[in-house]
Amino acid sequence: PVAILAQVLVAAHLAFSPGRHETRRAMVSPAMKKWEFNLDCGAKLPSALGSTMHMGDSDGSSVAMKNKKDNIKALQEKKAWEVALGPIKQVGMQLFMLWMSGSSPGIFSVMIMSMLISSSVSQLGQLTTAFEKFDQVETVLQKLVFALTLV
Repeated sequence: PVAILAQVLVAAHLAFSPGRHETRRAMVSPAMKKWEFNLDCGAKLPSALGSTMHMGDSDGSSVAMKNKKDNIKALQEKKAWEVALGPIKQVGMQLFMLWMSGSSPGIFSVMIMSMLISSSVSQLGQLTTAFEKFDQVETVLQKLVFALTLV
């Protein structure tokens, strides 16, 4: 096995080296020059996801468009609920900041209280702009939850 490996390495070196070794190339057998890789193992692999496109026929295209609109509507409703529940995620941080500011009336506790009140009022003022991108979904309940979590 070592001798065969040495012959293969010499043949590869001679095959890719410039023309000064022409006399030695004649000594290499033709079977050693030919490198062959068979990458086709005969198994049929499934195509990768997204690599093939299926065009819907005329009957199924309306169903596909309806499903796509339903999916977009469901996604917008999910995102609207995420926006509505956004202020709840800030409550823990705000309570921790209030606790860390202490009970004495100092400059930091006044600044933290004013920051919490001003951020709640500004978010309440941006209620309509926060939900205007969800045009395909009725967002009355989400707006109500958003407003109640700010209070």
